[in-house]
Amino acid sequence: MSNFDESKVNRARDGKFDFKRAGEPAVGLSETNGEIGQLEKDLLDPSLRKKAMENLSYNHNEYALRHPDPEVRMEAFEWCDEEGEKLLQKDPDVNVRRYIAEYTNSPQSMINDEDDGVREQAFVNYFFQTDSVDEYLDTKDIAARRAVFRYVQWRHKDDYSEVIDELIRNGGIDGLESLSHDPHYANMLVSHPDKKVRRIALIHASNPSDFLESLGKEDLETVAWFNNNLTSEDAMKLAKHHDSDIRSAIARNSILSDSQRRELLRHEINGMVTYDLAKELPDEDKEHFATADNYRLRWAATNTDNENILRRLASDKEFIVRYSVAKRTKDRELLRKLAKDEDPHVRFAVVNHSTDFSLLRELIDSEDEEISRRARERLIHG
Repeated sequence: MSNFDESKVNRARDGKFDFKRAGEPAVGLSETNGEIGQLEKDLLDPSLRKKAMENLSYNHNEYALRHPDPEVRMEAFEWCDEEGEKLLQKDPDVNVRRYIAEYTNSPQSMINDEDDGVREQAFVNYFFQTDSVDEYLDTKDIAARRAVFRYVQWRHKDDYSEVIDELIRNGGIDGLESLSHDPHYANMLVSHPDKKVRRIALIHASNPSDFLESLGKEDLETVAWFNNNLTSEDAMKLAKHHDSDIRSAIARNSILSDSQRRELLRHEINGMVTYDLAKELPDEDKEHFATADNYRLRWAATNTDNENILRRLASDKEFIVRYSVAKRTKDRELLRKLAKDEDPHVRFAVVNHSTDFSLLRELIDSEDEEISRRARERLIHG
């Protein structure tokens, strides 16, 4: 179902879909027995289809209203009279009825349709035309509740905040992604069944302490990694969680202070968590990490723009450290050295990440055919 567009209702209000009985045809056609037959053929041609639908709808509206193609019947709505509109309101195709419900000047005649989507569109259209949403605030009809939600959220969000709260609590409402960015509503949506809505809510919720204990692992990882409203106490609790994936997630969150990271590093035994904690620390720490026995700390030390630290690590015995240096350094001599590294991953890091095109031109003449080929590709395609 498409998102409601008020401009479409305005078109109806302005008479765009009012009953048309006179005027010049969109395209002049002679009234011959073969005219409809030719238009039927044109409908099969993608380049002529739109114009054929317009002509059928305007010049042969009675025929178009009963056409087997739903798109033609929708087009016919623009030019039909009141009887034609009543006919389309009961169309066998639900998509036609949803379309009519969205644009009709008499949406109240469709609010009892058997399809929830049709009723929802009809209610929204009705609210925009009459602003009579108040009489449906306590409705139990799911389609009407969704329509109320769409209308008050879009038109009167501040005036109906309590209504929105109640609708969310009662469930069954679509289109909550935008509200889940709002910390107030996010707290109400952290257990929503829609994974996308729930994820956004978990990131923006203002009081994660209220629900941390109830979360499953995946949702807890989301909060740990992305939510910046965690208290210091909650952040440290997550940083000491028994699951290393949770500890790694909070280690990536900027909410941890440098002093907290240093304290946690003294006790952390998992390699990846160690790396995630260390790589966000300042260069004064990375100066020490560059000579650490633990290669995860040396690897973390490469997350810097300090060329002195990077030069010290360019000859590290672990390829992942040299690879990271190749991705970070801007030093041409260091890149030239790493382009001859014994590990192909390191050599390719130079070619793939270097922005020094003079170096890339040099590397075209490399004895390594793969390096030469990739350097040529970078120069050609950027």
